[in-house]
Formats: sequence, C-alpha cells, structure tokens
Amino acid sequence: MVTQAQKHFVNIEEMSEHQVRNLMDRALARKDFDVVEALEEELERRGVILEGGGGSQGFF
Repeated sequence: MVTQAQKHFVNIEEMSEHQVRNLMDRALARKDFDVVEALEEELERRGVILEGGGGSQGFF
C-alpha cells in the first residue's frame, strides 16, 4: 500500500528520519498541513514517537 508521504515524495523510503523532520518543518512553515500530516504518518510508520502527542496540532 502506498502511503500519503510516498505520494508526495517518491524517494521517502531513502530519506533519514532527520530529512523527514526537516521536510516537516518546511511544510509547517508553509502551512501545508496535508504534507505535514503525511510526513507524521511516515514517521509513525517507522516507529518514531512524535513529541506533543502527535498530530499537526502538537506543533503549535
């Protein structure tokens, strides 16, 4: 099954956690919440625990 992050970023599987978090920061700055949500899902899929309880609202 293709994740939302894979739809946005073809090479997401090759990215490190740090690279994914950097993309998330840039998406937050642009207020591109669909991308933020997709990247959060990707990090959760990898087993990364997001601070702030998860969800894009946790970053504000």
